[in-house]
Amino acid sequence: MFVTESAKAEEIDPASDQGTLRRRLKITFPEKVGTHCPDQIFHVDENGLIARLDYTALVAGGAPAAHYVSEYKNIQGIMMQTKRRVQEKPGRNSKY
Repeated sequence: MFVTESAKAEEIDPASDQGTLRRRLKITFPEKVGTHCPDQIFHVDENGLIARLDYTALVAGGAPAAHYVSEYKNIQGIMMQTKRRVQEKPGRNSKY
């Protein structure tokens, strides 16, 4: 999904979350890709798995959200998260 000809990917400064420093990848999706918002930040854990996704839920009035995923399981060779939770972040109509 990140490797479309018009998506833009950029590694940004790591951030600490719940006592863990994680690498972050900012993705800007093209208009033709249906998403919560075009700019999203993926937090990647020490195993290279997505631990959190930050975005602004434009369909919910611009509510900034932190979407946590965890409890990965290997399903036929693909690591899939089995637990999700979304927290609204402070600062409606702001980015991340």
